[in-house]
Amino acid sequence: LLCILCLGVLSLFRTDVSAEEGTAQEAGKRMVKTVDGIEYAFRWCPPGTFIMGSQQVEDDYIEYDGELEDTGYYTPHQVTLTRGFWILETEVTQEMWESIMGTNVEEQWAKSSYGRFPKKKDRWLPAIEPRFPMYYVNHEECRNFCWKLSWRLEMEVKLPTEAQWEYACRAGTTEEFAGILDSMGWYALNSKEMLHHVGQKKPNAWGLCDMYGNVWEWCSDKYRKYPDEHVTDPEDLSSAAGAWFDRFRVTRGGGWKTDAGHCRSAIRGEMKQELRNCFTGFRVVLPAPVQ
Repeated sequence: LLCILCLGVLSLFRTDVSAEEGTAQEAGKRMVKTVDGIEYAFRWCPPGTFIMGSQQVEDDYIEYDGELEDTGYYTPHQVTLTRGFWILETEVTQEMWESIMGTNVEEQWAKSSYGRFPKKKDRWLPAIEPRFPMYYVNHEECRNFCWKLSWRLEMEVKLPTEAQWEYACRAGTTEEFAGILDSMGWYALNSKEMLHHVGQKKPNAWGLCDMYGNVWEWCSDKYRKYPDEHVTDPEDLSSAAGAWFDRFRVTRGGGWKTDAGHCRSAIRGEMKQELRNCFTGFRVVLPAPVQ
C-alpha cells in the first residue's frame, strides 16, 4: 500500500510538459531551482540518437595495465533517447548533500570504518568545503538523496542512466573527449592529487561542468556488457547475458587521480553499490521535461 501511495505522489510531481514541447528547447538551456537557499542549476539535453561506447579512434585507450580490456563492455551501439531530460550542471556538492541528507563528509567516512579521518597534511584533503563535490556516498544513499530532493522540488529526481550520462557528456561530439581535457576536468596530471570546487573548469557544449575528472559519478545501471544492437530509451543498458555481479554499479567520468585515458566520454568504471570512497560522487537528472 505504501509503495502505491508513493507512486501516486510521484505522479503529481511537475513533469507534465509534453515531449514535443521539450524537444523544441535548445540544448544546454539553463534552469535553476532553489532549495534551502542553494541553487541547483540544470541543463537541458534534448531527445536524440548517438553512438554509445568506444569508437575506432579510441582503440589506443582500450589497453590497460598491459592487458586488453574485454571490449564487450565497450561495444559501440546506437542509442536513441526519445525524451529529453535535465541534468545537474555540476556534481552534487557537499552543501547540497548536507542540506538534504543532514550528514557531512566526515560523518559519511565514519560509516565506512576506514580508521582515522584524514588530516589536512594528507595531500588529497582539505576536501571538506560547501562547493566541493560530495563523496563517501554509496549507491543507495545517492538514490535516497534523489528521493528526498524529489519531495523538496516537487518533481521526480533520479540518478542518470548510463546512456543519459554519456549522451550528456558527449554533447553532440563523437571523439574520445568533448574538448580539451586539461581545460575541462581535474585529473591525475593537473589536480595536484586533490579535489576541487565544482564548476571551475570549462563546460562542454551543453554547459555541463566536471563531466571529466574531479569525482567519478554513480549511474543507475548495473555493470554488464553492452548490447550489440540499436536500443531505444534504455533504463539499463545491461544485456541479459554477460552479467558480472548484480552488486556492481556503473561509475562514469574519471576522477582527480585518474589518468587521461580513463576520463574519456566512453570510459566505464564499476564499484560495489554498498561501497563509499574519496573518488566517487554523483549528479542527478530530472527525467522528464519540466518548467
